[in-house]
Amino acid sequence: MLLAVFRSHNERYAIGVSSIVEVIPLVKLYNMPNTPDYFAGIFDYRGEPTPVLDLSMLTSGDISRNSISTRIMMISYQDEQGNNKIMGLKAEQLTDTMKCAMEEFKSFGSNTKSNHFVAGLRKDEEGFIHLIDLKKLISNDIIHSLFGITRHPVQTGDAHEMLAK
Repeated sequence: MLLAVFRSHNERYAIGVSSIVEVIPLVKLYNMPNTPDYFAGIFDYRGEPTPVLDLSMLTSGDISRNSISTRIMMISYQDEQGNNKIMGLKAEQLTDTMKCAMEEFKSFGSNTKSNHFVAGLRKDEEGFIHLIDLKKLISNDIIHSLFGITRHPVQTGDAHEMLAK
């Protein structure tokens, strides 16, 4: 399994590259009003307004630091209707990849609300790497808040009637 490795403050995390569409340098993100702390901003990705989530905020509760090695991982997500959506994940020190077997990550027996997204741990010479389960980290509530806005079509006649009043 090939993994992208990044840091969130003092901890190392890994995400399987099979879910990553592209890794891009940090770009200017535009704020949106009344969004949760984990929402880093929005930017134009290939002609589409695309949300970016802050991985440090989601994993540790701290805002990501902007540095030369901060990157945005573009990931694909399938919504409830089977449509592919793209979102960005802002990650600190995203500079490494590693190849290892899934079996090298061990369960650590403590699954709390704050670490429910950790699928396993792997120890190396630098310490532990936390393997992230993206489906657990990015909940359905988060996905719904990003993509779940339902718009009902307005009939032309209704709009003209409203303007005439």
